[in-house]
Amino acid sequence: MFSLRSLEGKQSGANGKGLTDVITEKKKLRMHIENLIDPFPWPADVKLGFRKNLADHKTYHDNLKYYPDEEGAPDLAWKSSWPRSADLALVVAEELVYNTVYDGSIRTGLKNRKTASEIFMYQPVAEAWEEVTDAVADELQKAKVEQDKLEVESQKQLDLDVRQDDASRPSPSMMVPVQVANTGGKESKLDALVKKLWDHKTLKGLTDEKKLYWISFAVRSFDSTCSLRQEPESETQVCDTIVDSSVGKLKGITGQDYVMIHGDVKQSGEAATSPHIRISPCREKWVVKMLGGALKARLTLQPKAVTMIDGDLVLLLDGGKHGNEHLLTKPLCVDGKMSHLERKAIR
Repeated sequence: MFSLRSLEGKQSGANGKGLTDVITEKKKLRMHIENLIDPFPWPADVKLGFRKNLADHKTYHDNLKYYPDEEGAPDLAWKSSWPRSADLALVVAEELVYNTVYDGSIRTGLKNRKTASEIFMYQPVAEAWEEVTDAVADELQKAKVEQDKLEVESQKQLDLDVRQDDASRPSPSMMVPVQVANTGGKESKLDALVKKLWDHKTLKGLTDEKKLYWISFAVRSFDSTCSLRQEPESETQVCDTIVDSSVGKLKGITGQDYVMIHGDVKQSGEAATSPHIRISPCREKWVVKMLGGALKARLTLQPKAVTMIDGDLVLLLDGGKHGNEHLLTKPLCVDGKMSHLERKAIR
């Protein structure tokens, strides 16, 4: 229950600021907290869940804390995988926005004409938020230690592979240029590259043995890191093709090593007229098939993610036509928006 006096701020200790003023300021404080968590290294689905469940009173009380006259408690399994820092931040946001713990600080700030960010720096709120930032720093440090361990192990394995490769590789003196006979048969990849690169400027000055050695090395490196596929006919086939490949099982690390999904309008086809000088138009069917299929394949590694999994990076080239942006980003959107993703435009 509340009275007109409480709404107008005329009761004792209200500092002349009513409940309406406080509620309005709480909304501003919620938005301020959402801005503060943007740079935190939380997974995208954690940030989305944080914002979604604090969006309004109904969502908050349905998913986080029932009203006092309701029995039981909400099922909080949806945030069971959250990092400790996210749980702490959620508690601060709850107490600041949906409880009365910090109402005194809010009224004082309103009386002194302080902004939401300035109220947030008042000692009780600032101290609570400091625990959040300390937890974030601790999580980053632990992640760095784990990453350092992985890099050490990876380097050991790489050194071992190099030693084994060196032991099995024929010396340059044993290698001779390949002469491709004009038999009308199919050339091997090495044969084709030898013909194409033999007189290339990057190999200028090398002996024939060295040229063949480095071209062979390039072929071996390509075969061990690249996998080419014929373009599938549907989004589902794109998804299945990636899932069944070794690439489909790769996982990146947010902020350190990414798995990149690259899309380029220029590779989507060719213009109907003057294709030699005009860039191909951005076709929605191609975008949905290729990018949509790739994203669905990656989601099999993290089913709870929204449109992208942690450690993935999507690079989309619009061919210099700004109008293509809407079509290119369609598979990344939820309800027409990409607010759940970190987004950067390159000009």
